[in-house]
Amino acid sequence: MRRREISSILDQRFEGRNVEIHTIDGSKLSGVIDEISTYEIGMLVEDIPTIVFKHAILYVIVQAMDLHGMSISEREISNHILNEDFIGVNVELTLINGSRINGRLMKISRYELGIQISDKGYIVPKASISYIKILK
Repeated sequence: MRRREISSILDQRFEGRNVEIHTIDGSKLSGVIDEISTYEIGMLVEDIPTIVFKHAILYVIVQAMDLHGMSISEREISNHILNEDFIGVNVELTLINGSRINGRLMKISRYELGIQISDKGYIVPKASISYIKILK
């Protein structure tokens, strides 16, 4: 069975949900997502409408259950070393700001990885990752 291509984990399904967005400059924005477009996220942060540009996101914290579902398509897998064979594996991500995230790889899309840490899900743009270690 061929799966459809998933470009982004963070999509319209998150509209109306509380998230915590950490940006490359060290800011932390907590609020409710109002709208998601290709390049921006509109959200209410302390009742102030705020637009976050996706290229500035270091990672987004959501509920772990939000990471379940389809991953990248089989067509896309052939173009990546990090493919569905790694789903469920423990990984350590080193981010472009030098911080690290350790958890279980739960979802892969063209542009993002979904990492589970305890009861939280981390959606990490691939552009924010320097390298990944596969842990045993």
